[in-house]
Amino acid sequence: MKKIWIGFLSGWLGLSAGLPAGQNDRDQGVRRFAVVVGANNGGADRVRLRYAVSDARTMGRILQELGGVAPEDALLLVDPDAEAFLSGMKRFRSRVEEARPGRRRVEVVFYYSGHSDETRLLLNDEAIPYETLRETINGIPADVRIAILDSCASGAFTRLKGGKKKPSFLLDEAYDMKGYAFLTSSSATEASQESDLLRGSFFTHYLASGLRGAADLNGDGRVTLNEAYQFAFNETLAGTTGTLHGPQHPNYDIEMTGAGDVVMTDIRTASAVLALAEEIEGRVFVHDQAGRLILEVSKPGGRKISLGLEEGRYRVVRISDGRIFEAGVDLKGSREDILGPGRFSPSKEKYTTPRGDRDHRLREEIRSRIFGGRPITVNLTQPTGAVLNRGEFLLGIGPIAWGLANGLQFGTNIFEIIGGVYNVDLKAALIRSESFAVAAGVRWSSFGLKSSGVETTYSSVSPYLVISPRLSRKLTLHLGGRYAEFFGTEKVEEAEYSDEAEGTIAFAGLDLDLSEKTKFLVEGGYDATFRALRSGAGFLFGGAAVRFKLGFQYFQPREAAGFTRLATGLWWRL
Repeated sequence: MKKIWIGFLSGWLGLSAGLPAGQNDRDQGVRRFAVVVGANNGGADRVRLRYAVSDARTMGRILQELGGVAPEDALLLVDPDAEAFLSGMKRFRSRVEEARPGRRRVEVVFYYSGHSDETRLLLNDEAIPYETLRETINGIPADVRIAILDSCASGAFTRLKGGKKKPSFLLDEAYDMKGYAFLTSSSATEASQESDLLRGSFFTHYLASGLRGAADLNGDGRVTLNEAYQFAFNETLAGTTGTLHGPQHPNYDIEMTGAGDVVMTDIRTASAVLALAEEIEGRVFVHDQAGRLILEVSKPGGRKISLGLEEGRYRVVRISDGRIFEAGVDLKGSREDILGPGRFSPSKEKYTTPRGDRDHRLREEIRSRIFGGRPITVNLTQPTGAVLNRGEFLLGIGPIAWGLANGLQFGTNIFEIIGGVYNVDLKAALIRSESFAVAAGVRWSSFGLKSSGVETTYSSVSPYLVISPRLSRKLTLHLGGRYAEFFGTEKVEEAEYSDEAEGTIAFAGLDLDLSEKTKFLVEGGYDATFRALRSGAGFLFGGAAVRFKLGFQYFQPREAAGFTRLATGLWWRL
C-alpha cells in the first residue's frame, strides 16, 4: 500500500524555563543551535512529497522568530543526499564545538522533514540508518538535545534504547536540565500523513500551531516542550482518525536529568502578537495574505490566547455552533492586537478548511486525492500539464501510459494502432506545484490519408507545450499548443480531413470537480494545418482505481460539413 505521508524528523531546541528567548540567553551563558532538514525526494520508488521542504522552512522560521536561535546558528538542508546530510551534520558539530567553551549550557535542535521507514531515513535513493542518526545527534557536544521525527514508522527511532511512555513527560519547576528528548510523529508501524488542505503534514501543522501559542495552556506567554507535545499529540490523533490510513499516534523517548521543563518558544518575543479575547470561543483558523493556513486552535471562552506571528495582514475565521465568522487583521510592530467578537462578521463563503466538520472533511480529502483531487494527464482528448510518476500506470480503452521516472511519462493509444495510426508520446514535467503545472512533450505518429483520391502514408513529429494553472480548488485550466511537421509524398494540406490526424493546433480546456468522484471536461481548439475547429465536452466519473470518460467531440473541417462522434474511455489507474 502506498504511504501518504510526510516524513518529518525535526530536532528541537528548547528554551530553558524562566529564561526569555533571544540575546538574554547568550548573556547568561546559554546558546541554542538548530539543524532543519527538508527532503521531498525519498527515492525513485517513493511518491515525491509535496510539503516536506515547506514544512521544514516553517519550523526553521519559528525557531528563529520565537525559539531564540540566531540566524548564524541555524542550518537548513534542502533535499540532501546521504553525503550532503552527513557532511552538513559534521560542519554543524564543529560549529557547536567552537561555541562550547565558556558556556553554561549549549542546546541543540535537530529537525528533519522527509521520507523514512521502520529502520532508516530515506534521502533521494540513499538511506541513513536510525542507529547512525542517533549516534550523530548524541555525538554533538550539547547539554540539551531535542529531536522531533515526523515520518512514517518513525516511532522505531525511539525504541532503539527501549523508549517507553512515562506518566510525567517533563517537570515544570526549575530550569537546570540536561539530556535529550526524541519526539516522533507516529508509532513504529504507522504512516505519517500529509494534507493538501493543510498544505503540510498533520503533525507538523499542529506542532507549529502549538508553538505559535495555541498550546500555551497557562497563558504565561511561553510554550513548553510538554505543552507543545501534548497539543500536537491530541490534535494529530483527532485529525487523522477516520482517514484512509487511520489514526496517527505521536511518540517520544525522554532522558533528562535535573528538574524543569524546556521552553520551546516565547510568544513575547514575536514581531507581532495576535490575542484572541476571552469572549472568543470556537475553532479559530488564521490565514496569511496568500491564503495559507498558518495555525488553528480550539478557543475556549474565558481565557485569552496570544499567538506569535510575523507582521502582515491575516484573515481569521471562527467557527462556533455551526456558524462561520471572519475578520481581517493588520499586525504591525511588537504591540499586541486583541481580537474581540465585535470585529468578526458573518462569512458569505463556504469555509473548506477541514476542521469545520473535521472527521468527514479529512476522510473525504484523503480519499478524494485518489480520484477527484488527482490531476488528469489527458482532458477530453488533449494533453494536460499533469505527468505520471515512476511506478504509476494508466491502462484504458485505447490510451496507455506509464511513468518512466518521476515527471517523465511514455504513452501510446492501442485503438489508434489497431486502426492503422501508429503512435508514441513522451511527456515530461517542467513545473509541478499544487497550483501550477507545465509539461512539454513530443508525439510521433504514422497514418494514412487520401490525397487526390490516392491513399497516402504520412508520418508526423509534433512537439507540444501545455500549461495547467489551478484557478480554484475545483477548477483547472489547460492551455496548450502543438506544432506538427509532416513527412509524405504529397502535401498533407491537400489530404482529406480525418479526426484522427492533428496538425499544428492551439487548444484550451477546463476540468471541474463536481464532486470527489466526478469531473466535467470541456475543450476546444483550432487546427491550422487542416483549418478545422475541434470542440467537445464530457464527464469523468468512477471510483478510486477505475474511471470512465463519456462525452462527445464536434469537428468542423474546412469547406465541409461538420460531424460529431462519441468520446469514451475507461481507465484503471494503479
